Amino acid sequence: MAETRGCHPIGGIVAEGRATAPAASGPVPLPPALGDPEIDTAAALVSMRDEERW
Repeated sequence: MAETRGCHPIGGIVAEGRATAPAASGPVPLPPALGDPEIDTAAALVSMRDEERW
């Protein structure tokens, strides 16, 4: 195993050839949307947390 003391943690695996640059180029596609877009999930979570406290 390559000496990595004092180096970035990824430096060791790059030096060993276990990590390589990505082969694909261009933008990464977004995952499909799940759930109802009309529901504000963050607001619902805040509401549930408030209810949980009492």
